[in-house]
Amino acid sequence: MKANVAYEVFKALSDEEKGHFMTLVQNDEYNLRIVTPKNKKTKKVLISKQEAIELLIKTVFSKPKNRNS
Repeated sequence: MKANVAYEVFKALSDEEKGHFMTLVQNDEYNLRIVTPKNKKTKKVLISKQEAIELLIKTVFSKPKNRNS
């Protein structure tokens, strides 16, 4: 269930039921746990942007060499 759906259901409750719900949430052990997002691995830069451009110019965008076959 999405959080916004749960919120809409909560808003539809009577005031008495909202109070009872808040008591349940405050006493819930899961609510006391801290949820930490997973750390995304940072990618290591192998070569600089300038080095990549120079490599492309030298290898991809150069004229083909004559073959003696």
